Amino acid sequence: MISHCPYRAWCKWCVAGRGKADPHKRTDGHECKVPIIHCDYCFMGKRVEVEEADASTLPIIVHKCDRDRWITAHACKRKGAEPKVVDICARHLHMTGYSSFLYKSDQEPAILDFKKAVVARLRQVAGDDTMKIELMEPPVGQSQANSLVERTIWDVEGITRTLVCMVEA
Repeated sequence: MISHCPYRAWCKWCVAGRGKADPHKRTDGHECKVPIIHCDYCFMGKRVEVEEADASTLPIIVHKCDRDRWITAHACKRKGAEPKVVDICARHLHMTGYSSFLYKSDQEPAILDFKKAVVARLRQVAGDDTMKIELMEPPVGQSQANSLVERTIWDVEGITRTLVCMVEA
């Protein structure tokens, strides 16, 4: 397997990078009428201060849609509205075909700026200023409200570790 997607329990590299206990999924039958696209930043490796960041600690912006479960992850030079990453993410959101969705993140200023720039660029790419995109941020202190993307970040980090383990072997 080249990409190790999807995870395979028989592959020693998949198990080394992403092995976890079985998930306990909740099914309450509640589904939102419009898709919710979650986003957040993550870092691979050790946590460092912004001044100490180098190529090995670049932020990664991760998106996941609750409706069809697609995932995107892109390395950024820095947090915030970096034009190249904004354009790539807007094009990925356009490819979903959604003209109406909730765009959810935490309340970090850098990600709020990023989302506003992505929505503006998405409207340009789609040629549609009437797209119904609502920016959504859960109240401070409710970290579980964005748990879908937090779990996705674990997956992205696990896939990355799996590929690194395989390459370094």
